[in-house]
Amino acid sequence: GNIKVLLQKNNPDESYPQIAFGGKSIPIADTWSHYEYELTTDRDDYQVIKINFGNCGEVLIDDIEFGVKTYNVINVEGKDRRYWLYVPASVAGKKNVPVIFSLHGRQDKGADPDKTDAPKFKDIADTKGVIIVYPQGRNGNDQGYPNRTENGEVVAWNSGYAGNNYGWEATGQENADTKFIQALVDELKKNNFYGSTTVDPTRFYLCGFSMGGMMTYACAKVLNGTFAAYGSCSGYPLNEFHMSLATENPIPFIHLHGNKDNMLGIKHLNTIIENLLFRNGCDLSNQVSDKNWATTNVNGEEHNFKRYDFTSVNGAPVTTVTFDELMHNVEASAPAYLWDFFSPKTLDSYQTTTMKWQWDMKTINSNLSASNGYPYGWERVAVSETTHGTLTYGNNRKGNCSIQGCIGATNGCNGNHNVYNSIQLEKGTYKLHAKANVVSSDETGIIVGIYKVGATEDAGTCIVRRQVKNNSGNASDNLSILYPFTVTEDGEYYVKIERGNAESSCTALAIHTSDYNPDDEDDSENYMALNEGWETDGLIVKIDFEESNVGANCEKINEETTYIKEGKDQNNNDYIHFTGTVPNEGYKLYNCHKGDNKQKWAIKDVILHDAVFGNYFQNIPKAQFYDRSARQNYMRAVLKDGALSDIKKTGAATIGFWVNGRVAVDA
Repeated sequence: GNIKVLLQKNNPDESYPQIAFGGKSIPIADTWSHYEYELTTDRDDYQVIKINFGNCGEVLIDDIEFGVKTYNVINVEGKDRRYWLYVPASVAGKKNVPVIFSLHGRQDKGADPDKTDAPKFKDIADTKGVIIVYPQGRNGNDQGYPNRTENGEVVAWNSGYAGNNYGWEATGQENADTKFIQALVDELKKNNFYGSTTVDPTRFYLCGFSMGGMMTYACAKVLNGTFAAYGSCSGYPLNEFHMSLATENPIPFIHLHGNKDNMLGIKHLNTIIENLLFRNGCDLSNQVSDKNWATTNVNGEEHNFKRYDFTSVNGAPVTTVTFDELMHNVEASAPAYLWDFFSPKTLDSYQTTTMKWQWDMKTINSNLSASNGYPYGWERVAVSETTHGTLTYGNNRKGNCSIQGCIGATNGCNGNHNVYNSIQLEKGTYKLHAKANVVSSDETGIIVGIYKVGATEDAGTCIVRRQVKNNSGNASDNLSILYPFTVTEDGEYYVKIERGNAESSCTALAIHTSDYNPDDEDDSENYMALNEGWETDGLIVKIDFEESNVGANCEKINEETTYIKEGKDQNNNDYIHFTGTVPNEGYKLYNCHKGDNKQKWAIKDVILHDAVFGNYFQNIPKAQFYDRSARQNYMRAVLKDGALSDIKKTGAATIGFWVNGRVAVDA
């Protein structure tokens, strides 16, 4: 590998001859100078460390490095991408060595570790035995990369860059930069260093500074499951790069920031952290915090700081460290903070969870004030004589700032710079799980709804809205909402809690995947706003239920005439194939496809599991809402105008329910 020495004359007024280093004569300058010497074979005849200065006088040695420190190129989808790699001598011969990726900010120096602004880990690499990777972002003038879509508009891939700078496309979507980082991970997993040193595939960590921190947040979404933990120094997604947390798993994350950051101001950081806390389902009440300023001093750089640690529902923590008076820089102690957070974590550290979003409602409720406010990002409207009290999280959208050139840190900043509380969900089926304490005098009870964010505050689309009321005769009653709902497109959503009495409260709230099956029973009823006359407009689909022995894997619907077959389509996707006749007289199955009464559905899109009625399928493109009642034993869908006529005339859509062994539509 390379040996590097940093030398300087002790007395600039004297003229010293050259000295020998690595078998070569090198000059000694008045300023610090780097010299490197590469060993091409293993050597056992070197002493550490003996340098013969001869009659050179006094020479200062500031630093000597031993290890593999190389500039490398990897080709990803036809493009050469650069990175620097530091493999310290301390890992020679070791197995399962951890790896830290450190991403630079938007700057003209790239990723050269001697020049980069990325967090530097050389001392930690040497002493702790860690391999460090410094990937280089794309130059703003690079050509040949595809454009991207931003807020529905096509923009250049390098939107957000500034001229001849290196940076990252930190959009939270797969792109050339996320593919580059994933390719590096895959390459390092295959390599052996020093002939026998191997990396630990469960201990890859990712961090970055400024735009590198933005990219770290983006990779936490796109490369979720690749890295065991993530960290950012003074960087979070804003403006062109809005944060998305629609991830498969919760995200262990540490964020470090200065409260005087003049580039990416700390003003919007609370919102970023709130979204992260609720995506991870963190307990807000038991965080360990240095509520008073403590002091750190590393390499003569002293700062006061505050630290908060939150633990999530599956053990994935969130930590924040705020440095007093620090501007837009990597604080000297940041690499140590990052390593302390990273080092105990592996990809196997966290329990599997169905939780997608979860709010600590007990702590949130305890922070509600008598006046309207925003505890932990929740917008509150108090109960009055004329309105329900509401709590809303996520009904937000980008707000522009009127100050020209402001990117979030200018005094008087009055926009959110695309940083706001929101819930991100991908297309699929979920379960809403809420608990409520409802007083008997509350005629409204507790209503919980999930809505698609609209272009304006009042333009959201209701996805599901469930109500629980206290009919027990007791002064108060603890009730549950456990109800499946379907999201038909990736996007941003919000949740609204309504109550008619200040004594009633939502005590627990979460969104889970559809396979979540707690012990709670659903006490809720539908509370959707329907068009007047919906009961008699002929658009009600109601299903009666009969007992039937249906296999757990959906292998048959009815033993006599109806069955399904599982298989693969031409794209190798799983599908189910319904055929046959409907067994019950008076029911008609509308699943015509080119007139042959056969249709294929992707299993993940149509097979749902209901806590009350078991497995059923649905594919109703114009449904206004779905509803089912445990108490009254029914399932129904109200369709929008034209839905049935479209099906009957064109066969282009499908209505169907399969519940407890029956496929039927009663229209």
